[in-house]
Amino acid sequence: MLADGQITGGLSLSGAGLTATNGPALTADQLTVNGSVFLNDGFQASSDSEDGTLRLLSATITGQLSLTAAKIENAGPAGLVVNVTGTTKVRGNLILPVHSFSADQDRSFRLDLDGFSYASVPWDATLSEWLRLLREHTPAYAPQPYQQLAAVHRAAGHDREVRKILIAQQVDRRRRGEIGGWLRKLLHAAGGLFIGYGHRPWRALGFLAAVCLLAVVVAIVASQLGVAVHPTKAPGEPVTACSTAEAVGMALDTSVPVFKLGGEKRCEIAATTTWGQVFYLAN
Repeated sequence: MLADGQITGGLSLSGAGLTATNGPALTADQLTVNGSVFLNDGFQASSDSEDGTLRLLSATITGQLSLTAAKIENAGPAGLVVNVTGTTKVRGNLILPVHSFSADQDRSFRLDLDGFSYASVPWDATLSEWLRLLREHTPAYAPQPYQQLAAVHRAAGHDREVRKILIAQQVDRRRRGEIGGWLRKLLHAAGGLFIGYGHRPWRALGFLAAVCLLAVVVAIVASQLGVAVHPTKAPGEPVTACSTAEAVGMALDTSVPVFKLGGEKRCEIAATTTWGQVFYLAN
């Protein structure tokens, strides 16, 4: 038990073995360590506690936290191996090899990181491994772990990684969080598809370009079939077919109504024929 303690130097449990059957193997709530904490180089801990095998709630570590080559297990139904919720802070480097957890255990293991903060990009784990950890090995959806991971990558100038993290957060939110009914979930999914939840707005331009291209193809085919015609100004006036260029202009005016290529309507679909009705609906 290290709860409410204060250590003026570092704490090393490298190579140690801790086992508990009626609580966490290590409890260090509100512990302050004015140095680094090493739970590595063969460190082993096991328990069946619902509070986690390692429990460090609202602890403060001014140095680094290292779990390199550690083996931490929890045989309880929740499988909570690490619990660092509250306001636990690591002001130095965080060395947390996520792959070591997934290599030794199945999908049942959990880490509760809601409220956990650290000063720099975590070592010894890829971004993909971290995102999988947050998505599959946390007790429930929480925005803070994603925001924390994005913050350290933003501080490091990793803009591409930041966008990837924030998009992954929204995907997890839709899957495990509270969004609302099916309509809100549908709109949320559409936001991800079309603009990447605001982090990939260029996607909207791609979809707009695809719509314009489809409209142009339809207009050109309509022109070739003679159903793209000049509008008549008086009853009985003969109908004349539009040129290909005029049909393309009509398509762009229709698909991108914000930008008008001509002040007067020069071409339209003749809806008096079967093909005309088909192309009118398509355009």
